[in-house]
Amino acid sequence: MDQPSGFDETTGAVILAHKRILRDETLMLRWIFGFCGEAHLSEPSTPWPRVPSTASLLHANPNIKHISFVSIKINKLEEQDEVIERFRIGFSIVDTQSLQNLLSGLPNQELDQSSRVIQSHHWIVRGPQEQKLGDNTFPFGDRRVVLLSDFEAQMKRELSGQHLALVFQDGKPERAILHRLNINLNPLFTIDTVNAAQHPLQLSYRYSLGEFLRGFQIPYEGLPTSGNYAHFILRALLMIVVSDVERQLSGMPIPDWAPALKTIAQAPPPPRPLNEEEIAAKLRREMRQRALDQHSREASHSEGTSSN
Repeated sequence: MDQPSGFDETTGAVILAHKRILRDETLMLRWIFGFCGEAHLSEPSTPWPRVPSTASLLHANPNIKHISFVSIKINKLEEQDEVIERFRIGFSIVDTQSLQNLLSGLPNQELDQSSRVIQSHHWIVRGPQEQKLGDNTFPFGDRRVVLLSDFEAQMKRELSGQHLALVFQDGKPERAILHRLNINLNPLFTIDTVNAAQHPLQLSYRYSLGEFLRGFQIPYEGLPTSGNYAHFILRALLMIVVSDVERQLSGMPIPDWAPALKTIAQAPPPPRPLNEEEIAAKLRREMRQRALDQHSREASHSEGTSSN
């Protein structure tokens, strides 16, 4: 793998050694979505896996491979004597068959409901004595406490029977933690969003996720939560695919799935759930308002009685 050539002394950003290099991650996405002809990996002897195309439906693209993209983010890792005790993991899934269903007008998917197209999870992985969820800042889907002893089984249950492409923003910490836990999800592909975007966006340094989201005009907040972070990694990935197809097919018809991906990626997020402090403040405001309304009614009644 090419090493970064250094740092920008002004911004502190990692400068990429070859900003225009066409990396395997970009070729993987081209192959999965079936554009730019027959893509070939940098290692010619590496064949593409045997993966079926998505189901042939009305107006569907028969060239899209049936792949589930799974983004993963882990944070708040705690360990004792080098043994992992607890952490928080976010993972999100977008299945290319769901995208085909959406393009075919099936009623269970809608463009403006990205949280349904992208299935998102935020798990607090802990020991058996710790079951409190804490404040909820994750608005996208499944949020739960998972026992560390059950984590592997539950994770694999969520991802069973799928051809996986794991997606990371860098991802070295996540891969190291999964390795330490002896968890192998057996992906067909592993995609680093920065590598995937390097050629389509002509990147000269490693973008942060926030830079991707701002550049792609994806509305976001609350990235420190691992579940939110994983969700937005997939939104960024969809826009990387859109950027590449628009660049490669400039002046030619754009596949119908490209604007659909863009709409999903740029959809406004659902409202963030209130935390305990905000809920308490809301209740206090409502109680004050009820008291004011009651006082106003009593004053009006008193004035009416006096006039009589």
